[in-house]
Amino acid sequence: MIYIKNGVNGVTEDVLLAYMNQLSARFSPNSLWAKWSMLKSCLEIKESVQIRRFQKVIAFLKRKNERYILRKTKVLSKEQVERFLLDAPDDLWLLAKIVTIFRTFGCCRCDELLSLDINDVEDMGKYVIVTLRQTKNLTTRRFTITDDGCSFQPCTFYRKYVNLWPPRTEHLRFFLTYRYGKCISLNAGHHTIGAVPKQIAKFLGLNEPELYTTHCFRRTGATMVVDAGGDVLSLKRAEGWKSSEIAMSYVDDSINNKIEMSKKLFPGKESTNATPLSFASAASTSGDGSISTISSSKFCITGNNNCTMVFNIYDSNKTEFSNAIQTPNYKTVTEQ
Repeated sequence: MIYIKNGVNGVTEDVLLAYMNQLSARFSPNSLWAKWSMLKSCLEIKESVQIRRFQKVIAFLKRKNERYILRKTKVLSKEQVERFLLDAPDDLWLLAKIVTIFRTFGCCRCDELLSLDINDVEDMGKYVIVTLRQTKNLTTRRFTITDDGCSFQPCTFYRKYVNLWPPRTEHLRFFLTYRYGKCISLNAGHHTIGAVPKQIAKFLGLNEPELYTTHCFRRTGATMVVDAGGDVLSLKRAEGWKSSEIAMSYVDDSINNKIEMSKKLFPGKESTNATPLSFASAASTSGDGSISTISSSKFCITGNNNCTMVFNIYDSNKTEFSNAIQTPNYKTVTEQ
């Protein structure tokens, strides 16, 4: 142990505080919390020391973490994902396309795809059901892939990839190595699947492709869910999160949400540049059974869809609609 090498007889709060202070010169605040977690587990098992009660060390870590900006992986936009899936040739990029589709629709981690078996994917015709059994939260999670609303037809890519499987693949995982337009009986590794975002960034000519790490698709999927109008609950279901804190950070960082909020600060009047609707006639029935007709060229309705409109037709000889408002007697005509 480190305290034995430095001549310290036991683990105290001051000893750990000095040790964490030394580490802070070499590691970022985010890494200090990881070191603290490892020390906590190690000392509890080997030394039976409960360092979780050392409040001075925890306060020191929190102070170091103040105003620290975490360097996160970059995110692919919806347009960039669609452009890659439509423009990249299948003979070279089919495996990368399948990884992109699965990780975008399911917000999957890299390890979750590596453990995916061929029996975990069901083709239902109009959609594909994917079951993730080995997740980080130890809970089974399912998601679907559908062609509805997609310009790139993801189910078509899936079936094309499955048809390239070699025979006797019952014992293999879903993702196989893809070379020169063929799948071989070799499971795709962690680096192959994890490097897909970086390869996409290079294909699209994006800046700093090395910042598109394996966690890129998790953030990309979460951003798409929020931009599509998803709330915290739907985001937690998509990502498989139990806590709302991380989900709230994605909702708060959504550019679309910020734009909608900006529009609410200074709302403008709705546009009225629509072509006026000319009501040639509007009929009403009087008490004696006769039908009177009114014409007006100043009647204009805009922005009404799937609604019920009620028109108050005034029983008057005046043809101007604005003057007819003064007439107290009127009949009501309802148009669906």
